[in-house]
Amino acid sequence: MRFSTLVGAYLVVASVLASPIETADRQLHEVGHVTDADGKGYQLTDTGVPNIRVITSDRKDGYYIRPVSCHVEPDHVCKFYSESTRGIGYLIGEYKGPVDADFGIHWAAFYECWEVDLKACDAAITSCGWVGARGSDAKAPLNGDGETPFILDGQKFTPVRYHVDDHCQCYFLVQNGRGGPAAGLTVKGPDNDSFGMLQPYAYNCTFTL
Repeated sequence: MRFSTLVGAYLVVASVLASPIETADRQLHEVGHVTDADGKGYQLTDTGVPNIRVITSDRKDGYYIRPVSCHVEPDHVCKFYSESTRGIGYLIGEYKGPVDADFGIHWAAFYECWEVDLKACDAAITSCGWVGARGSDAKAPLNGDGETPFILDGQKFTPVRYHVDDHCQCYFLVQNGRGGPAAGLTVKGPDNDSFGMLQPYAYNCTFTL
């Protein structure tokens, strides 16, 4: 990610999504961190919602750093996003602390974090599992965000296998052989299987807790 691209993206995000006023307590309150391949950590703060921020302006060899993992403190939730040419890219995932997670193939550039009260803790579980691509170990997360197309590395794709966690039920929308819509596949977790001959193009996951 080049400096000029991400700076432009950050300015767009800051002007559109940033809250106009933040308290000093919120700015200084660490809710987690990300770590790069060299083991260097970058602090995440309570940004509030919606208030997407660039993770860091640090660079290495002319590119912004690429976090490889994240840690989120208890009673907090963080969302991480990729970068696109127009600013914020796709949602990589949403993580409820306490949790440590790897980003895998995803390059996290933006984030937002917030504190969750006790009544909202169950609702804050947002990862419902993953789907996998053909001929690759790459996985795209399933999130409880309504009807969503399958996105991997910023591109739509047709997955060949799925894993649904035990606290979710997912409805996979599939195409029939003539290109029109067909009855979908409902999967209640925990379940892990292949799509077989089905060609899913989108999904809708809900929480069963």
